[in-house]
Amino acid sequence: MSTDLLWRLNRPPRATTVVGGLYLVAAGSHVGLVSADPTVYEGFAEQGLLGFVRSGWADIVMAHPRAWIYLLALGEATLGALLLTGARASRAGWVGVLAFHALLLLFGWGFWLYAVPAGALLAWFARRDLPALTGGSGHGEGDGPEGPSPSVRHPEERVAAALRPGRSGRRP
Repeated sequence: MSTDLLWRLNRPPRATTVVGGLYLVAAGSHVGLVSADPTVYEGFAEQGLLGFVRSGWADIVMAHPRAWIYLLALGEATLGALLLTGARASRAGWVGVLAFHALLLLFGWGFWLYAVPAGALLAWFARRDLPALTGGSGHGEGDGPEGPSPSVRHPEERVAAALRPGRSGRRP
């Protein structure tokens, strides 16, 4: 069985791939920035909307900035990898990306200028891509009376269906 065929059957849609790649790049940039200067994120939460955000950042995160920013980068890299994995993992990745952007709102009104439009665009991408990632209408398994749609069945069944004569190897 060709790995190329398996990739074509399971690859995530373009927006999911781009956002996943951006999250991997962001993770790497955070690691690079905090490795070069651990105090680079010192003022990040100064405009936080709630006191616990400001004090938590100053007292907890900035007490050990490398460790906490590395954990943040690990989380971003995990979200990027989930999105790039395709199928059900991408659904979890999209949930994490949207939650990440929602949490940015706690860091001050300036973040609203970025996170609200970005979150809306990301939600639109996620809604558009979810049917291709989960198979069917995006409502989960068993979309119809005949059971799960072909892209929700086991991977072996999808490969067998793709190899049948008259099939182009693309999802239905």
